[in-house]
Amino acid sequence: MPSIVLYNLFLNVFKKRQILFVAFFIPFLGACSSLFYYPSQKKFSEPKRLGFQYEEVKFESLDHTQLVGWYFPASNKKVKTKNTAIIQFHGNAENISTHFYSVAWLTEYGYDVFTFDYRGYGASAGTPNPKGVWQDVQAAYLWTLKTKPQLKSVILYGQSLGGTALMGALQELPHKDKIGALILEASFLSYQDIANSKLSGFWLTWPFQWLSYILIGDKYSGEEQMKAATGFPVLVIHSKKDEVIPFEFGQEIYCEASAPKFFWSMDEGHHIEAFAKMKRQKQLIRLLDYFGEKDFVRAAEALSSY
Repeated sequence: MPSIVLYNLFLNVFKKRQILFVAFFIPFLGACSSLFYYPSQKKFSEPKRLGFQYEEVKFESLDHTQLVGWYFPASNKKVKTKNTAIIQFHGNAENISTHFYSVAWLTEYGYDVFTFDYRGYGASAGTPNPKGVWQDVQAAYLWTLKTKPQLKSVILYGQSLGGTALMGALQELPHKDKIGALILEASFLSYQDIANSKLSGFWLTWPFQWLSYILIGDKYSGEEQMKAATGFPVLVIHSKKDEVIPFEFGQEIYCEASAPKFFWSMDEGHHIEAFAKMKRQKQLIRLLDYFGEKDFVRAAEALSSY
């Protein structure tokens, strides 16, 4: 099945579940950070039925919680393998059986793709919470380096809440020389700030927006951690029409990032819809090629023409 068709299938499923912060409308916001997570244990799709070969892998988080992931090898024999793996850190709802659609197309361009479920998602054990997910992010990166030593580099791709968890763990990641690029799509720096934004945007909860800074912790967010994003390019992607994570949150990430950094502002598409069109997919591949060559001047020139 063509990659663009698969991606649109992902969007159709995901749009029905854009419930990222609905829980803030219930009066006991004090149930706190667990309100950011909406996991499902249901397996919504089987990649092999869609033509993708993959290996199911099991590994331990830093606290020994059992996690499950899927590893997709580069699939197009007509394209030279990049010898690079892209690790997906998916958003807050459902599990990898829906989120893999948005990255599996990259295997057609010579990239390996690794996606995994945080604790409490899919077949992974445990219950999601900021500290636990922070540990899971590190474990997925360490697993990739340990089991795939032949890789030239690893690209970290965080989407929505997954981008925030990824940023929060950046300082703890070893062997940063193996990181080929950091991609952050439709994400945000601070759990407190996004909660405040959601509370202030609805007249019924507007008076309670100050509670976000008391009841929600930011210890495992990316607000103080982006300083660790050095030595590799950072690509921030955000749509001006994103109704889940406002556009200005992407701008904040870009401001905090260190050079070489790039901001891909999109006038079309909603939440996590950056690559719903084949044209956008090819543009991303071109950027990743420039990143691999460390040709940041051409990367900037290409991005300015999109």
